[in-house]
Amino acid sequence: MGFSTGTLNVSTTVISQKIADLPLYSGIGYRFVCFGVFFVVTNLFLIRYANKIRKNPQLSPMYDLDQKNALAKDLKLEDFGAMTPRKWITIVCLVAAMGLIVYGSIMKGWDVAEHAAVFLALGIVVGLVAGFSANEISKEFLAGCKDMLGAAMIIGLARSIGTIMGDGNIIDTVVHTLAGILNVVPFYLQGIGMLIANTIINVFITSGSGQASVVMPIMIPLADLLGMTRQTAILAFNFGDGFCNYILPTSTALMGIIGAANIPYDRWMRFMWKCFLLWLATGAVMLLIAQAIHLGPM
Repeated sequence: MGFSTGTLNVSTTVISQKIADLPLYSGIGYRFVCFGVFFVVTNLFLIRYANKIRKNPQLSPMYDLDQKNALAKDLKLEDFGAMTPRKWITIVCLVAAMGLIVYGSIMKGWDVAEHAAVFLALGIVVGLVAGFSANEISKEFLAGCKDMLGAAMIIGLARSIGTIMGDGNIIDTVVHTLAGILNVVPFYLQGIGMLIANTIINVFITSGSGQASVVMPIMIPLADLLGMTRQTAILAFNFGDGFCNYILPTSTALMGIIGAANIPYDRWMRFMWKCFLLWLATGAVMLLIAQAIHLGPM
């Protein structure tokens, strides 16, 4: 919810506002309202789903695969052993690593490569804390790599789709066509139209910052011509870029996560499509309100 509503998102909201010549983080009040609305709506959906599955586990799309999961048996917290000093130190190391990543990202401009280096170092450190030898640490690392190899292949294939479309200059054609369609959409539906357009574009450009750089130079002048506030256009971009990341097979983050969790994409979609449509409907309502109040810098 935090990423998709763009409340404080550097890679989407801030980049878009720079392109739109708006004060950075302006409009944060309404985005916080949007965050709260989406948070409540999503929790109601998840709680309702969880209660339904608790009453009848066979309704879960993952029911048959969960029965084969080694962790599906009846485990108790005590089965994992007592909290020893080594385990406490491991948790401290994890928290310290996360703090280092936050500091490095904000103060030093770290990106994915630096984050990976921190986690690699963390694996070595916690291995030593756990009392493993160098050989044991290497074996555990390779075992983890084996579990993640499928996810890594899926991420690579998903990313290649965007690369092919970018190198083929297909993305520019798609963006231009969708922008032209918005010219004939009635005023109060233009925000919703922009939401749908950005959702479609996100199929081809899953990077939030990349999509902002490609889309916003077109959408901002278009919003000016249509009489829509630039803040509303950015909100439509945030919703369109953010929420469909949870259903797109081209989303490297989604495919990596469900691959690591051994959830087939078709099983994921049997659960997720209703939630996505709920998000679209909620986003449409919030955009209608934004247009009605002529949302501007706040």
